[in-house]
Amino acid sequence: MSELILKGTDLFMKKTGSVDKLHISGNTERMLFLIIGILLVFAGAKVYRLIVSFIMFWGVTIALCTVMNGKTGWGTIVTAFTILGCLMGYMAFKWKTADSMILSAMTAAAVVWMCYPFWWGAVIFAAGAAVAAAFFPLEGAILSSVAVGMCLLYETGVRYVVFLVVCGLLLQIVLFERKSERGRKIWKRFFVKKSNI
Repeated sequence: MSELILKGTDLFMKKTGSVDKLHISGNTERMLFLIIGILLVFAGAKVYRLIVSFIMFWGVTIALCTVMNGKTGWGTIVTAFTILGCLMGYMAFKWKTADSMILSAMTAAAVVWMCYPFWWGAVIFAAGAAVAAAFFPLEGAILSSVAVGMCLLYETGVRYVVFLVVCGLLLQIVLFERKSERGRKIWKRFFVKKSNI
């Protein structure tokens, strides 16, 4: 997972021309992945919208730099990707269901690609995860963020990854699932004591 994130970051840096200006050491990179992994495992339902917004901004920037390169000046390209990237990032932040669908699709595609690098398998699993997240957006966001966080923690060499993932998943379910309408119904049905009156 960290390799895919690094490839995306390298592509963004090359397209924006900042590849020679920013140097990140191996320890800094490891610490960033560790912090992101912990955030995703324990608070993924809160931070996933922000992460999807950044991904949308980066995607728009890469697409515009690729399409407009050589056809217009750099100032026009910067203006275009700043305005459109911020707009798409804001729209992605506001659409909770779409955020969950995007994150679930990207997570499923990345996990399948890491195991079996066939584009059709990644597309099929991404579409299935996006459809499932459309019906269960909060659950999709929690599971996807925990899956990405688990991969990042494992790749940074954290011990007891399974224990941390289970604790983070249970914490997110208890804290965030109860706030959703479906979660409140389930909570009342199974966990609230019923009176005999």
